[in-house]
Amino acid sequence: MEKIKVDVDKIVKGMYVCELDRPWNETSFLFQGFRITNDQEVERLQKTCKFIYVDQDKSSVDIKPDLMVLSSSQASQSYKKPEPLFNIQVKNEPYKEKFEKEYPVAKAAYQNSVEKIHLVFNDLRLGKSLDVLAVKDTVNEMANSIIRNPDALKLLCVLQDRNSSAVTHALHVCILSLAFGNYLGLKKDMIQKLGIGGLLHDIGETKLPDGLFWRSEHYNKEEKSKIQKHTEYGIEILKDVQGLDSTVLDIVRDHHERINCTGFPNQTCGDQISYNAMLVSIVDVYDSVTMGYEGKEMVSCTNALKSMYDWRDELFQGELIEHFIQCLGIYPIGSVVELNSGEIGVIITFDDYSRLAPRVMLLLDKKRERYPAPVIIDLSKFKDADEKYLYEIKRVVTAEDYGIDLRSHLLEELYVTKEINL
Repeated sequence: MEKIKVDVDKIVKGMYVCELDRPWNETSFLFQGFRITNDQEVERLQKTCKFIYVDQDKSSVDIKPDLMVLSSSQASQSYKKPEPLFNIQVKNEPYKEKFEKEYPVAKAAYQNSVEKIHLVFNDLRLGKSLDVLAVKDTVNEMANSIIRNPDALKLLCVLQDRNSSAVTHALHVCILSLAFGNYLGLKKDMIQKLGIGGLLHDIGETKLPDGLFWRSEHYNKEEKSKIQKHTEYGIEILKDVQGLDSTVLDIVRDHHERINCTGFPNQTCGDQISYNAMLVSIVDVYDSVTMGYEGKEMVSCTNALKSMYDWRDELFQGELIEHFIQCLGIYPIGSVVELNSGEIGVIITFDDYSRLAPRVMLLLDKKRERYPAPVIIDLSKFKDADEKYLYEIKRVVTAEDYGIDLRSHLLEELYVTKEINL
């Protein structure tokens, strides 16, 4: 990596910011490592820092010599980052389908998947064999939706009842693994393998005593030891099943392993953990934390991502964590936000080129009164003569603090909303 120190008054769009001149957690930026895409990001950096470090290799513009205030060799002496374990190639391509058209299709696919997987899990608990065809059909249906427009299923994951259900968790890990694989530009067959691995990652829990897995209480030491056996049970269930790729077995076995050797069942370390298992393990932790587990309070999507960023290069491969955050967005879909206008809304979709200006369904006006009929506003379309966004996200808020029930608002009203433009 060629790292260049640049004064903030000389930064331009297209530069990839790899480090700031101060601790990251002392700023308003969610994670370290992003390409500057708009004037708002330039202004935020200029208000926050005196200089930044730019990665020339990841920048989409050339860094002119007169912008440098420190040579890359000097900079490297003060910046050390672990070598990446994987060769990650992200592809950012336009969605194949609009959100509004994909949403009802995705909703039907989600509901169909819930019914199928409940049957699959129940059959296994009764000692029956795995219905591989049902699993593959479920994953294929959701993978097709993700490839057309991943935001629809991502939103449905947020809107579903967070009931600490093993089936709900399995579906969400499947969906987010599919979305992550799609974001990373993997081929469809590999994306599907990730989805199957995500769906079956905790399949060994079907061999645990009833009520032990995904309960709303803390586990004692003995119970935790039993819980950890679910990875081994999962391999026992799947090892002789015909039609499953070895990728799926890697995920089931290793999704609790960590790069610092603190995971289980084998304390596998670093690059000995398969790329696919590492990917699903990140998704697994994210969904577990945001659902709440072992009696813990649910954590907001944004706070979960902040915590996971702190765990990079300790529990998870750092670059993969950063890509996961970029995949979900600085403001993840389903986040309730306050705009600079005072209005309250929920993020339903966004484009990669306008990460700070997503499409938001407005729920409450600036007086905190509910709109008679919610409207969708595309923040990226509202700009002044200098191309600055007129609408900006001020902060992420908690839906309950404003009496907002996202499920009732969005599951019913997405069909009756209208979009406003300039």
